[in-house]
Amino acid sequence: MPITALDAPLPISGHPLLGAIATAAARAMLRLQHETHHADPSQGGCDHHGATPGYRPATAIRDYITARDQTCRYPHCRQPAWHADLDHTRPYHKGGPTCPCNLGALCRTHPILKQR
Repeated sequence: MPITALDAPLPISGHPLLGAIATAAARAMLRLQHETHHADPSQGGCDHHGATPGYRPATAIRDYITARDQTCRYPHCRQPAWHADLDHTRPYHKGGPTCPCNLGALCRTHPILKQR
């Protein structure tokens, strides 16, 4: 589906705001998939083409992670991803890229538990 196919909000009956949110999430996902995901078996399926050079991810990556994860990745936690922090699976200071393949949404409580 071309990115331009999402010009109008997705039809969600009776909820124009939810339609606009769903459209924004779908557009972010398509844009990031189009720009950054290139299959490369030597890198585990991602060549980190769209990785942000610094610690903080770009807005497009944040939008994609929020749409992908929807809730905190910690088991049984239902905090929404839009309210969560993006956490590196492999720590940034140990060479982990700021790339969708190495980021996940975790609420404020769970990164602390993960590090301990």
